[in-house]
Amino acid sequence: MIEVLLAHRGLPAASMITAMDVAVTSGVLDPASVIIDARRDSTAPVAAVIDISTLAHYDRPAPTLQRL
Repeated sequence: MIEVLLAHRGLPAASMITAMDVAVTSGVLDPASVIIDARRDSTAPVAAVIDISTLAHYDRPAPTLQRL
């Protein structure tokens, strides 16, 4: 359950405790399902979408194997 402990860094404690209680009562052993339940229960704000159009000047054509 190391994954669950590490997920606690970014999720509220109340959501983690609720998710772990659900896992114990239902017999779920997969840490990923505990984390999913904690994210569902969490009221934490979703990260904002970052505009990456300013990075377009770094675009390069895909490489080919044709000779020049």
